[in-house]
Amino acid sequence: MSEIVIEVISEKIGSKEHNEIMNMIREIIEECKFKNVRIFEREVFDENITLKYGVIPAPSIAINGVLMVIGRKPLKKRNQRFNIKSNNG
Repeated sequence: MSEIVIEVISEKIGSKEHNEIMNMIREIIEECKFKNVRIFEREVFDENITLKYGVIPAPSIAINGVLMVIGRKPLKKRNQRFNIKSNNG
C-alpha cells in the first residue's frame, strides 16, 4: 500500500472545529489500521495552499492531493473512511 497524505485545511489550526476533524481522521486511521499515513495541518490562508488548490473555503480535506471535502466539516466518519480507502487505490 502506498503512502497516504492527508491535508486538513482550516481557518485556524488549533480551533475547536480543526481539532474535531483531526481527531476524526486519527480515529479512522486507527480503526482501519492504515499504515504509512502522513497528516499535514494547513491554514487556508497559507499561500502554498492557494497555489496548490486555488482559493478554497475552510474547512477542507485533501487526500493525496485531491480535495475530498470542501468548505464543510465532514458529517460522518464512515464517509471519510470510504474517501481515504478509495483514494488510496
